[in-house]
Amino acid sequence: MRPEHIEPGEKSIGEDCWLTEYPVSRSNREILADVPRDSKKPPNFSMLAKVAIDKDGKITHLRVLRLGHSNAPNWKEINNSVLNDVKRWHYKPTMYQGKPVAVCSDVSVIVHLH
Repeated sequence: MRPEHIEPGEKSIGEDCWLTEYPVSRSNREILADVPRDSKKPPNFSMLAKVAIDKDGKITHLRVLRLGHSNAPNWKEINNSVLNDVKRWHYKPTMYQGKPVAVCSDVSVIVHLH
């Protein structure tokens, strides 16, 4: 069975990205609590997240899929800092047929520790 064709902007962005339960207004503590942490795996130097971006370019929903530096002793502070930055990002609106539309995106944030 073929999936139904949906033009961009026809559904709400939260529904399109399956991120309805992950509004960007949640606290960083709540956001990070959803992400499994495996300190035995090799270190990841980047945080991976899925974001919903509204037609004005503002991030409305965010879900962290992978923590950065999850095996570092200060992993919470590192990821908290990254989240604070990501929540402030603003994108140039995506255009479809001359109109701004909401979009979903996966973002990877590389974290360099000094």
